[in-house]
Amino acid sequence: MNAFFYYVLFSLGGISIISCYFAFRFRNIFRVMTSMVVSMSISMSMGLTVGLLFGIIFQGNLFMSTLIAIVVGGVIALIVSFAFGTLTTVEGLMASLMGAMMGAMLGEMIPTHQSAFLLMFFLVLSICATLLFLVVPTKANHQDEQVTKRWLLKPFLVTFGLCIFVLLGIQLSHSMWSTPAPPSEHPGHEQHKGKAN
Repeated sequence: MNAFFYYVLFSLGGISIISCYFAFRFRNIFRVMTSMVVSMSISMSMGLTVGLLFGIIFQGNLFMSTLIAIVVGGVIALIVSFAFGTLTTVEGLMASLMGAMMGAMLGEMIPTHQSAFLLMFFLVLSICATLLFLVVPTKANHQDEQVTKRWLLKPFLVTFGLCIFVLLGIQLSHSMWSTPAPPSEHPGHEQHKGKAN
């Protein structure tokens, strides 16, 4: 596999671990509907990313890419959702299943050289879905948080971190398509033609 694919996989693993941490941290202060929406958003976006990734890797074998994407996406959904309870876990699993199938079909349909942009887009979408943990209302914060200079720094820091993440991914994706030109099947053929002329 290419280094860019490993970058995507490690990013998905990191997002899963962070989401699991936040899920355990906020499970007692989230409303039921809030936990369902957050779980569904993260599971769907990560399922799309996993499906697209394996759709590209196993392009030409839709059955294999869909099967692997469903299994990996299901494991991610379990990691993200199980802290919230059974119903939220089932909803996360179903969202991940649907996302993995759609991503695998998308990876099968689009040209390989155009897939890096979509992979990065879905990865950023997964990160933004994880940020929902920090912005959705909880049972405790009925009053508005006071806007301070420190509070205003948060969106700038998040945007800066996302830009670094995307630029690194784009840089890695360039090596994905820079394949050397295939050697000629008959190396002496061109020389022979030149002598004949």
